[in-house]
Amino acid sequence: MPSTSIPLTAFHTRRIRISVAVIFGLSLITAHFLPPIFSSFFQSQTTILWIEILLIALGGSLYPDPATSATGTIYGPIFFYVSGFLDRCIPGNLFSGRLISLASTLVSCFFVYKTAVLIHKNRITAFWGMCLFLSTYAIAGKFYDLIAVDPLLMCLCTAALYFLLKNTPGGDFRALVFMCIASFTKQTAVLPLVTVIVFMIVSRRKLWTWTPLLASIIFGTGLLIVTNRFAWTYLVTLPSSHTFRGFIERPELIRLFILQLPLWIGFWFYVFRTKNLRFCAFSFTLLIIGIMGLLKGGGWINAFFPFQPVLCIGASAALSRWKPLLVIQLILGLYNPTGALYPLQTIRDTDRKAVETARSVDGPVWFPSESYLWKRAGKQEWDHYAALDNLTWAGLDIPRRIILAVENRHFDLIIMRKDKHTSFMRLDRKLSQLIRRNYIYSRDGGLVIYRPGAIHHKERFLQEKM
Repeated sequence: MPSTSIPLTAFHTRRIRISVAVIFGLSLITAHFLPPIFSSFFQSQTTILWIEILLIALGGSLYPDPATSATGTIYGPIFFYVSGFLDRCIPGNLFSGRLISLASTLVSCFFVYKTAVLIHKNRITAFWGMCLFLSTYAIAGKFYDLIAVDPLLMCLCTAALYFLLKNTPGGDFRALVFMCIASFTKQTAVLPLVTVIVFMIVSRRKLWTWTPLLASIIFGTGLLIVTNRFAWTYLVTLPSSHTFRGFIERPELIRLFILQLPLWIGFWFYVFRTKNLRFCAFSFTLLIIGIMGLLKGGGWINAFFPFQPVLCIGASAALSRWKPLLVIQLILGLYNPTGALYPLQTIRDTDRKAVETARSVDGPVWFPSESYLWKRAGKQEWDHYAALDNLTWAGLDIPRRIILAVENRHFDLIIMRKDKHTSFMRLDRKLSQLIRRNYIYSRDGGLVIYRPGAIHHKERFLQEKM
């Protein structure tokens, strides 16, 4: 019986390869981003950002006078303005900041694909670049979709790179727009912004292409005026006072440079062979700010986020040809999806207990680690301990109003999560001594609660060791 099989033409082979790449990419999207959607809306490290979103939604200021109001944020205003607007549209949704991060990551995927097509002229290579980027989710600490400014910064920088590589007046204009917005998202974006400006100067772009820079200058000046120059204190003085260490911490070193070794091999292979000066210059500025962020005191892997898409774009051409390295990198990016689920029920129960405890007293209550609870408890806003940490990093004192409040036993309760107690008490020696001298330590499940009163130092020591 004659065979009825149809020979595969180059056209059919190409369609099959594209279909496989699309299915693989969508599978990675599902595997990497669907589980976290059903987990907690934030992790404890991101609670300080949720406070600022809440402040904007309530019409507050990001950059108040720390002597009279709760200490503000050291990040630019864009992320908080957008998240605060969403929170005002849907009050109490608790997801606005996380929605921005998730959307930013997915848009970054889109521009990874578009940029890879632009420079490699191959859609299959571009799909593999997108898949490689998605596979960095676990390696980057499963942080792409949580409340943080870095995913938005990553998105803006990736979009700017795509338009910069077009090397047209319209492309440079759009690249400048995205980088100006990025600079008001996180200050480290100023260096790649300068790179875009240099290329525009060299290309002698017309005056209309510079309007985003003019608008940024006007916006920045207005921000300084409205905040009575305190925006400069938060955005420039405090971050510039942070110290640097002479090494990258081992966990970050392993994650970024060992678990991503195939990406680095592919990236440098492309860089050493390409003549695309715009790609190389922009990539190196992102690499510089990533390494500087890792070396900064308190810096973490999130500082490297803007470089992650660029790393995958550069590596995609080589790794799509070197299949063993491609497979190794994708395997290194695998993880147990259930491990990404944050214990939502535990957090909710702990928060509920904290709010109920706070409502049981009539006076002021301080939530140093979960300051977002003040509104739910019907109390006055006080500082998050991470905001106070920014002051101590800069060599500044804890605001006098907090010292006096603790000294005079102004708070009826001081409530925090048990896992944050040690970090808070190490924040400032004078503050911790005053708390121990004027408040009685106790535990209630996952909470640490301080109540006004004096206690013998020996009994206090035994309680805190229980």
